[in-house]
Amino acid sequence: MRPRSVLFFAIAVTMLMLAQGATAHVPVGGEPGNSLDTALEIENPLKSWVMYHELHEAGEAHYYTFDMESGARLRLILNLPAELQASAFRPILALIGPGITNSTPAPDYLEIPTGSGYVIYDNHTLHQEYEGFTPSAFFEVLDIDTTIPETGTYYLAIYDSTEAERYALAMGFQEEFTFDEWVLVALNVITIHLWEGQNILAILFPWLITLLLGVILYSRRSEEFGIENDALTWTGIIAGLLILGSGPALLFQTVWALLQVPANAQVIITLLFALFPILIGIATLRSLKIGWKNDINSILKIALLSGLAVFAWAGILIGPTLLLLVSVGGFLIRDKKLGQVQTS
Repeated sequence: MRPRSVLFFAIAVTMLMLAQGATAHVPVGGEPGNSLDTALEIENPLKSWVMYHELHEAGEAHYYTFDMESGARLRLILNLPAELQASAFRPILALIGPGITNSTPAPDYLEIPTGSGYVIYDNHTLHQEYEGFTPSAFFEVLDIDTTIPETGTYYLAIYDSTEAERYALAMGFQEEFTFDEWVLVALNVITIHLWEGQNILAILFPWLITLLLGVILYSRRSEEFGIENDALTWTGIIAGLLILGSGPALLFQTVWALLQVPANAQVIITLLFALFPILIGIATLRSLKIGWKNDINSILKIALLSGLAVFAWAGILIGPTLLLLVSVGGFLIRDKKLGQVQTS
């Protein structure tokens, strides 16, 4: 096995091992309801989910609903963007359902189903956190670990009687991803950074500058780099640059986050996640030498690199998709040439 292949394999295995030991949540789409009847349903409350939403006005409540069995563990964490640390916004969380004894008085606008009780969590703490997968910076205001008293349907309500702002509700403790959930993280991180308060141009800047500088460099030095000036090769170069750009993008987000919260061990995860797309991008660009469309090994390597890029959340899905199309196009061109040779 070649040294580069060993390096790719080692980084991939390390990423998987670190992923098992770090906190990872699956983003949930959909909007929370403003009433019990329109509450956002969480199908599996044991799985690690996270929901990024915003209260639009004081006195508004967001509702979530789920079914749980008696004795089941309920894990809830309420986070706010790091930039809101100095604000007065401290949302309150209410757990509503059967078998719960009412705690402190609830506001009049909080909906309570007949036969249910509620417990209000408003003992806010302030715990700054750096999350290495996205990466992102936030601070934790509520951390709840409790047990469900009776089997039935439960509701969560999040509200603030005086302020309105953004929040993230993390739920569950079983950290697992389906294939499509893992793949879509590449797009979900953009939504997360927007929730943090970043500008879309700032988020995309590392990709844009990598793409711009790379195109200029390859345009001026195409002979030196040994590439053909055809549409398929240039599509591969653009794909490789987009994949490569995910490395600087992660490093940019790391710096942005660490300017707001202290570093922790998850920085190692981010650095590995940043290194992997850089290596994939470089390997992609090196595979597009003159004659690559006649070499089945190069075509298969490009297809493999597109899959690795998806695994590494590199290229915001655009890069890996283009790269896969390039490999298919290369195969079709090679197959056509072989057919012409055999015919002649």
